[in-house]
Amino acid sequence: MKANPYPEYARLREEMPVYRARVALWLPHIWVVTRYDDVVRILFPGSGELAAAVHGGFVQMTGDHLVVLSDVAELAEHIDVARAERARAAAEEALARDPDDEAAAAALRRAEVRLRVATGSAAAH
Repeated sequence: MKANPYPEYARLREEMPVYRARVALWLPHIWVVTRYDDVVRILFPGSGELAAAVHGGFVQMTGDHLVVLSDVAELAEHIDVARAERARAAAEEALARDPDDEAAAAALRRAEVRLRVATGSAAAH
């Protein structure tokens, strides 16, 4: 693993959102998902689901085993709704001033995902 893997993660998300990889010759191929909806839903057989807001990272699925490697992952009960609303407002103001502001667009996406998870609208999305 590189000292700073994030530029490589960004390249993979852009160029290869889903790909089949072989980790070692003696192991089966795995599917790697580098770009996904920012809400990960965890399903529990017979007992419902749990949603988490995730930001950055990637998902790896092997058989029935799922690994989520994320820069940040938050469950609904850990999200500060007032803070997320302030972040959304600040991002919207920044985008009104400069529609090409990539940092503000990313901040807006993060705030909206956090609010979807916190309000329970993520399960239906």
